[in-house]
Amino acid sequence: MPDTVWIGEMPEFNKRKQRKILRLVTQIAAALSIPLAAATIILASRGPKSLNEESLVPQEIVYKVNNTLRGEITLPDSSIVKLNSGSVLKVAADFGQKNRTVWLDGEAYFDIHKDRSCPFYIKTPQDVEVKVTGTRFNMQCYSDNPKFDLTLIQGSVEVKTSSDEVIKVLPSQNIVISNEFHNVSRVDKPSESLVWTEGVLKFDHTPMSETIARIERWYGVDINVPDKKILGSSFTAEFKSETLDEVMRLLCISSNLRYTVDGGSITLESDK
Repeated sequence: MPDTVWIGEMPEFNKRKQRKILRLVTQIAAALSIPLAAATIILASRGPKSLNEESLVPQEIVYKVNNTLRGEITLPDSSIVKLNSGSVLKVAADFGQKNRTVWLDGEAYFDIHKDRSCPFYIKTPQDVEVKVTGTRFNMQCYSDNPKFDLTLIQGSVEVKTSSDEVIKVLPSQNIVISNEFHNVSRVDKPSESLVWTEGVLKFDHTPMSETIARIERWYGVDINVPDKKILGSSFTAEFKSETLDEVMRLLCISSNLRYTVDGGSITLESDK
């Protein structure tokens, strides 16, 4: 089994706890005989991060971020990866030595260290592969969604589809791949794809199925939708520090819906 490192916020975090975590990271790195940078936890924009080490088998390192949290890591090649809620990043044990290959299930912002002699590869659940030599971009590829979505901020990337078609993406372009179909479009403000790194939950004509999934990850709740017709609509809104209740109220008002809460589960129904 791979070594698993959990990253995410910890309430009332202090310097003493931070030093304890960094000592644990050092011990993990030593046990795995890997560079310390591969296991270093950086403090993300929403606050400090905590770590829970589970196993010490040197096959690969798996970074996980629970729902409601965000995390940031620095890879051995100095590349920076910010992970959104419910994301998983797998890194090969020999990363930076013979290869620079990672596997992402979730959403992440990548700031890749430039090295043309050793390209950076990202594999995804959609069987889409991204080749990078040094660039910055946001990428979304959750395993519970067939859609692959990448917005390039700087540099260039090559995206290879499941049918082995290679598509070159340029700065300020967005590529969406879903069920063998792909679309490349111009983006006026590519940096808006990164608002989640600043604690902003934004929807822009987002399909309701994706909207619900993102709310579930952001707030750590389960939302049931008995009437699947509801999933055919979309939602546009932006939230910074609103509570779950405030988000659900606006969602219901704008979409003619109502919701009920039973324990930690929410049921969303039509209000007609």
